[in-house]
Amino acid sequence: FTFGKHTTAMSREEFWETEAVRDKYLPEVEALVRRSIPGVRACLIFDHSVRTGGAKLEESGPEAAVLSYASLVHSDTTPRSGHSRAKDQVLGTNETEVKYGKLPAGWGEVRPTREWQRELFRPESTDHASPEGRGGEHLIVNVWRPIQSGPVKQWHLALLDGTTMPQEDVHPSILVKFNHTPGGKAMLFEDGRTNQSLDEPNVGGRICDLDGNRMSYRVGEAMTPLYSASHQWVVYPDMCNDEILMLKVFDSRTDGRTRFNVHTAVKDPAVDDQVQRESIEVRCLVILEPAASSKL
Repeated sequence: FTFGKHTTAMSREEFWETEAVRDKYLPEVEALVRRSIPGVRACLIFDHSVRTGGAKLEESGPEAAVLSYASLVHSDTTPRSGHSRAKDQVLGTNETEVKYGKLPAGWGEVRPTREWQRELFRPESTDHASPEGRGGEHLIVNVWRPIQSGPVKQWHLALLDGTTMPQEDVHPSILVKFNHTPGGKAMLFEDGRTNQSLDEPNVGGRICDLDGNRMSYRVGEAMTPLYSASHQWVVYPDMCNDEILMLKVFDSRTDGRTRFNVHTAVKDPAVDDQVQRESIEVRCLVILEPAASSKL
């Protein structure tokens, strides 16, 4: 992960509007990612979430990209799901277009097709059945920032230094079904069901695979680390809305580098429970040129 300064033209109110995020903020994030990572061939932004708590969270509707804090220590992907999210979902369905009404401008000529899958990704046979690729490695990057008017005082984002955790010291631990709204809300319903019908709100048959088959939900996998006293955690206190964290959610490279980031929201017991955080995270599929190398 990296920490840095980044000024945005967005107002606080605009971050709660999906169209404003799509048309105004996502181009800023794409430019930041391209400046920060060498050798980027494509930066396909496919999702975002706004997080908060308290009354503002309760008032958000089912179509809003508003989630609560993620207070479980976790990484967002497994090696298998990092490949699947990129290939089977982002470039294997119309999910992003349905979420945003149209593909974000940064997609350019790229579209979810089998030909673009082969063109952009390298061959993979261990963690995904895609041996015909002729492209490069890929990353999933999360760009996180506070959006509130003052500094973050509660529910800070804590990050585990990946160099202090052997990559094998994690285990797949979470299997969650998500709907297809921006942010992908977990599929929990008032009547206790865990499955969503194809005809219910948020889906309604709009999400289809490349063969036109309707998809009612997507499945996500995450991992949690095994405890070790050698782990080193980092928190940036009092982050403001002109500061960002760039997290490596997944890295397809298997050369020994850190492949994913472990993180969690942490509550400060010395701060009033009523104090809430407001933040946005933007998820980017970053595809590298075939010969590119990066220190990220």
